[in-house]
Amino acid sequence: MTPASSSDRRGALFAYIDSVLSIPAPAPAAALAAVLSARYPGAAIFLYGSGISVSASEDPAAILFDFYVIAPDYESAIGNRAERFAAKALAPNVYYLEAETPLGSLRAKYALLSVPALERFVSRRTFHSYFWARFAQPMRLVACPASLRARMTGAVGAAAETFLGRARGLAPGGDWRAV
Repeated sequence: MTPASSSDRRGALFAYIDSVLSIPAPAPAAALAAVLSARYPGAAIFLYGSGISVSASEDPAAILFDFYVIAPDYESAIGNRAERFAAKALAPNVYYLEAETPLGSLRAKYALLSVPALERFVSRRTFHSYFWARFAQPMRLVACPASLRARMTGAVGAAAETFLGRARGLAPGGDWRAV
């Protein structure tokens, strides 16, 4: 029996990540994601935080859901030139959303990034621990055009690899499993 190659292991990791991202979001989060998708056509919508595990017995109006909106580019997502400049210079821009849905009035905060910015921030090319730590945590990809699916799965995989790679040297004796 031959050991699995690194590309086989990486492929298995990315398949696992895609399966986790594909777990359905709770109905209130899906309703808010639909509002965000309409506001940002062509964007990928990630749900993270406590909104992932909302139970049917909880009042969704009492929850502030957390999303990342990953737009193809800032130009298509942000009409205001000054706001677009701020998004590029000091990413991410964070917004508040309150929307009437079939489930009532729901609230969310969401951060907006472009696809190229996300891919840069979660990679080893930059040291943005906020991004690679955030995207290495449990998330759901609630809405995503087919054309972006592989890139979003790849970005989450890169975040996990970057997180582990950066944390590896922090454990005593260099044993990354202790981190």
